[in-house]
Amino acid sequence: MLSIVALRNFGTGGAAVVCRPGRRGEVVRIGGGVRDQVRLAGCSTSADLFFDGRVWRIRFADGVVRRIGDGDGISLDEWHVTLLIDDDPPHSAAQSDVDAAWFESDTQAPCPITAGAPALIGTARWCSIRLPEAEFPTIGIVRRNRSHETRLHTIPGIAILVNGQTVRDSIRLADGAVLEVWSAAQRRPIRYRDPCEEIDRILGTIAQPATPDSPDPGRVETSIAGRLRELVGTNPRAMLRPDEAVLVAIVVSAVVGFAVLVAAQW
Repeated sequence: MLSIVALRNFGTGGAAVVCRPGRRGEVVRIGGGVRDQVRLAGCSTSADLFFDGRVWRIRFADGVVRRIGDGDGISLDEWHVTLLIDDDPPHSAAQSDVDAAWFESDTQAPCPITAGAPALIGTARWCSIRLPEAEFPTIGIVRRNRSHETRLHTIPGIAILVNGQTVRDSIRLADGAVLEVWSAAQRRPIRYRDPCEEIDRILGTIAQPATPDSPDPGRVETSIAGRLRELVGTNPRAMLRPDEAVLVAIVVSAVVGFAVLVAAQW
């Protein structure tokens, strides 16, 4: 699937988000003409995006053709167009709800992000993730795929801090990542939460690696040595530690010796 995100002057002059499936022969024309499928107001040029059955390509007005990579950006007059490629098909609402992650802050309710079409971050009405403190109408693009991976794509000329580091291109967001945007007054942090990644992390802490003394759970010990290892040893499943086994042997020997003496007197 190809997602086209077009912004005019950081979104001050308009925005457009269009998604198209990756089918052979699929052609999308973007520009300012009346016959262009993605209309860019005030744009004097155009470009064709097409899928050749394997990859997406772009053909500019001067005839130059090149392959499109995920996250590539092009400029058409005052418009900046970000092209996002996802091999996964569009998701149903039920699937998206299950795979949802979200952004949260101290000043507003959580903003969900689901698999499928990209979402915009900023102050404009078309932004799914609203940040009233941001200086520009649109400051970034986020997209989540079926593999539970969420990526943040920045817009040229705008820097976003992720965990204190400046990001000017694209970055994968991990659960708990903190995003900060600059405003005239102060920096406002928002946090990214991914329940799928958090569950994977919890399950990873539960799983314990096998110790050298731990027997293979899929193997049944039938030998005498195997039986003894189950009774005495340093592994967690043994009934007695070696020092405890020695003490028990001494006590048993003393009791048996005393019993022999008593029997001899009779």
